[in-house]
Amino acid sequence: MGSFLSFKNSNCKYSGVWQENGEKEIVSYGTVASVEIGFEGSVIYIQAHFDNGVCVYIDNEETKTEEYRDGYVIRTTQGKHILKIQSAPGGRIFLKGFLSESDTVIFRTPDKRYIHFIGDSITHAYPGFTSRCANILNADYSCVATCGMSLLDGWGWYQIPDWLTVRPGMESMYFRLEDVNETQNYTDYRFEYCRQPDVIMIFLGTNDYINNEADKKSGNFEKFADNYLNFVKRLRQHYPNSKIVIMGSVSGSEYRSEATRKAAELIEKNLKNVYFMQTEDWKIDICDDKTHPTVQGYEQICLLYTSDAADERSSVD
Repeated sequence: MGSFLSFKNSNCKYSGVWQENGEKEIVSYGTVASVEIGFEGSVIYIQAHFDNGVCVYIDNEETKTEEYRDGYVIRTTQGKHILKIQSAPGGRIFLKGFLSESDTVIFRTPDKRYIHFIGDSITHAYPGFTSRCANILNADYSCVATCGMSLLDGWGWYQIPDWLTVRPGMESMYFRLEDVNETQNYTDYRFEYCRQPDVIMIFLGTNDYINNEADKKSGNFEKFADNYLNFVKRLRQHYPNSKIVIMGSVSGSEYRSEATRKAAELIEKNLKNVYFMQTEDWKIDICDDKTHPTVQGYEQICLLYTSDAADERSSVD
């Protein structure tokens, strides 16, 4: 047996939200997160345990793992390989590190474009437009999204547990590790293993109260814009070099589209390296609930987003 490679080793390339748990391991959080290493050899051991919803890939092909005492072992053909472990909604990775044979060489894989998605149920869908966009653009990706969640605290439509009196929005929950219904004592996200995305795509507003004339007259549009700006300012503190893309609405009323556009204009005015992705002309197939895209609708979002990314390479990528 060769050497042990700790999760702290620089050859481990993380995407998404990760944090040490005080038990000599690192844990993935959020909707989609991954860790990747390269190795030259035929056998690699993963010292970890997984929740449901975790996939292991060798050279971009999902592969089966064998269990061993401290985790999992992968056997493949002799040569250079890329190992990726990726969580999906509901899954978590608890990683201690990797163990290799004595003649195996470990290396860090070349960086690819990396897109980090933030959103609600439309972004949460798996597989949905996020993974498809990443595949088309040959990009790494991660996702933090919660069904029914608004940007603003106190808004939204998801059910909250008994210990909460106000629904937290993404403006609060992005900076905490656990899901909103998971614990009464949230853990702050320390951003210690935070890899800088090339692009942060934010797709919020579906569950905010910006849907009609009454919302507009009550000042919700201005409140939404101000809080969106403050949220992006907080993100910018942790992602100083990332291009931030505010995605417009793809469903719902014209009021939602207007409020999102005005919020994006305020953010662009106050912060650099922010781009508004115009979606008002997109023709997206929507389900009978008038909110969520159909399967075809997700594909349309993906194709329009990747087309926009290609056309606006200097702005989006």
